[in-house]
Formats: sequence, C-alpha cells, structure tokens
Amino acid sequence: MLNATQQQAFERLFNIFDKNGNGSVDENDFVKAFDDIKAESSPAKIEKLDKLARRWFLSISLFADSDKSRSVTKEEWMNWAAIIAEDAEEANEGDRRYDHFLNAVFAGISVNSDTTITDEEYAAWFRSFGLVGDKMAIFERLDTNGNGSLSKDEFSDRLLEFVSGDAASPGFHLFGE
Repeated sequence: MLNATQQQAFERLFNIFDKNGNGSVDENDFVKAFDDIKAESSPAKIEKLDKLARRWFLSISLFADSDKSRSVTKEEWMNWAAIIAEDAEEANEGDRRYDHFLNAVFAGISVNSDTTITDEEYAAWFRSFGLVGDKMAIFERLDTNGNGSLSKDEFSDRLLEFVSGDAASPGFHLFGE
C-alpha cells in the first residue's frame, strides 16, 4: 500500500501523461509526451524517441494493464505503483517490474547516450513533459556526486528515492515539484 506521499507522487506522474484528463493513458500519450523534444530533432532521433516512448509505456502496461485494454486507468496505474513501491522498499534489485521501468525511463531521458544523462538531456525531457520546477536546480540535486551527469546507477538511486516517497531525498523531485 502506498503512503500519502507516494500516492501523491504517482498521481502527479499519472497526470503528466493523462493530458486530456480521461482517466487513462495509452501508448500515444507517451509518444506525445516527447513532442517538444521531437520538434528540435532530426528524423532519426524522432524515430528513436518514438521507440523509447513506446518502450516506456510497455514497461508500465506490461504489469499495470490488468484488463489488457492497451491503456492504463488511474486505478491500474496506482496498483502498479504500489507494486513498484513495495519492490523498492524490499530492495529487490533485479526485480523484473522495477528494472523494466528503470531501463525505459533512463533510455527515455538519455537519448544521446546509453550510459549517462546530461543536464541538457534532462532539461529537454523536463521541458517536453511539461514538468514544474527549476529543472537545473533539480538536476543539481539529482547529481549527488556533482560530476554534471547521472550514471545509470546514480539514476537508479534517484528513481528509488522517488518511488519510496521520501520527500526529503533528491530523487523525490525527479519528475518535478
């Protein structure tokens, strides 16, 4: 079961994708989330971003779309969030559900590299998703070792902090304020 902070964080994340407010998200919602980044991209990069968006949705729908409708309702999303939060709480590294999500989110942000997320990639992703907050200040908090980029391990730590719902941790603001 999600605590109040986790509930709020995952509802905010759901609302990022449910732009039309219909109470569900589908693959097209994820593809549209990258529109601002695609507007400034080459055709090859647009194709890559579309694939990454579909991968991100698949990573969630694989475990969340319980009725196999090819869309995820808010209720299904929150059930999935509870499972992800439980996995994070138990520190089940290598758990297929969490790893699927981690890999998809990391790839969706690190579009120029498979090994790190730069401040520019994070800023472009932040802007495209319509996230709220000071993106550069948030990135600086996420970059706990101060080297100007997020490795996959560092990003995994920040994502676990978001999932755990610890509002005092740097990762809690990964998806904005």
